[in-house]
Amino acid sequence: MNLPERTRSLSILATLRVDEAIRVLQALNVPFPDVPNTRRWSELRAVFAELRSVDVHAKAVTVLKSSRSRAGLEPFIKQLPKPLSAAILSADLSSSAQKNLQSATWQTLSTVLAWS
Repeated sequence: MNLPERTRSLSILATLRVDEAIRVLQALNVPFPDVPNTRRWSELRAVFAELRSVDVHAKAVTVLKSSRSRAGLEPFIKQLPKPLSAAILSADLSSSAQKNLQSATWQTLSTVLAWS
C-alpha cells in the first residue's frame, strides 16, 4: 500500500543526491539559495522540513524515474552473458568500465588466468 503521507520529507531527502533534491525543489517551484557546497545539505534539510511529504514524494518519484533509469544500459546488457545482468543493473559503470567489462567477458580462460 502506497501511503506517501506516512513518510517524512526529510526521510525522502535522505535517499536523494544533491542534484536530485534540487530538481525536486524546482519541480515544486521552491527556490533554493545558492550556497557553498559545505552548507547545501543543511539548507536542503531546512527547506525539505517545511514541505508536505505527499508533494515531495510525488516529485521525487518523477525525478528518480528519470535520473536513475537503467533503460540506456539495455544494448550493453544484451552483449554480456545473462548471469551478469543483475550485477550490471546494480552497478554504476562508466563507459570505459563498460568497454573493459565487455572485452574481459569474452576472453578465453587461459587469457584471464594469465592476468594474475
